[in-house]
Amino acid sequence: MIHTVTFNPSIDVTIRLKRIIFGQAHVLEPPLEDAGGKGMNAARALQELGMPVTAWAFIAGSRGEHWLKLATRSGIPLYPAWLEGETRQNFKIFEEDLSRQTDLNFPGVLFDQKACQNFLHQIGESLNPGDIVVLAGSVLQETPPVFWKKLAEAVQGCQAMLVVDMAGQALREIAKWDPWLVKINREEFNEWMDKGFRNLAAIQEFLEKTNPLLSSHLVVTDGPHGALLKSREGSCVVINAPKVKVEGTVGAGDAFLAGLLTGWIGSSGIWQEAMRWGMATATGAVMMAGTRFPDRESVEAILEKYLSPSDAQD
Repeated sequence: MIHTVTFNPSIDVTIRLKRIIFGQAHVLEPPLEDAGGKGMNAARALQELGMPVTAWAFIAGSRGEHWLKLATRSGIPLYPAWLEGETRQNFKIFEEDLSRQTDLNFPGVLFDQKACQNFLHQIGESLNPGDIVVLAGSVLQETPPVFWKKLAEAVQGCQAMLVVDMAGQALREIAKWDPWLVKINREEFNEWMDKGFRNLAAIQEFLEKTNPLLSSHLVVTDGPHGALLKSREGSCVVINAPKVKVEGTVGAGDAFLAGLLTGWIGSSGIWQEAMRWGMATATGAVMMAGTRFPDRESVEAILEKYLSPSDAQD
């Protein structure tokens, strides 16, 4: 079973128009509205791929209730943790003429000791050996470092695998506790390492000289420029991104992670296949408007058309 955790969910409102002309009024089509947050996005993508998944989320207020209604439509088993405050609402503006997306994201709610303690107990009671727990996206404001230690202990104490798709201080803290896999994008990697790498080739060269995560697998994505994986055993896999018409980029990284885990499980741990599935699922996601994800049949078609086994190279 795969469990995704969304600490800072959002109601994602996607607005599409030909192009923004600043200082002018725009007449818009009705927006797309989704129960967002990286963990929930990953859960939805995993479900489309036919993988068993549950979603845990921290929600608050009337928007939290609306988020839960939207999320319930997915049919994914949901485990909400209720907080004080109000779940955020984010806006995604996609300009069709430029294939460009602008995200307007709000910070979300504050850490709540009681709710988070209950969550640690509940998820610890729900895990079995071999389960995968995905921590994804931004986190509750003012989360203390000790929480990440306790969460890692709860997951690893059940012999489950911890997957991290976070950035900033939260990533720095959780990385201390040896997650099984860390998946981030190039900008997040640069922030984490205090570097300024402009491409994946530079990151690969850096990783070949020094592995900052000796106990974790590391995946770094770079949008249309592809992705690389450095396993904790030292092997490196690089994959390019197919050139397709982009309809939206919300959730592409979450789709990559879902495909990566699906491919890894389906191939019994072959990283080349995991990376192919990750890239194919992300490719299918960017070809869809709003926060939408491709089903397994669509991903298999993308694999056949765009990504041969030789495209994921050591």
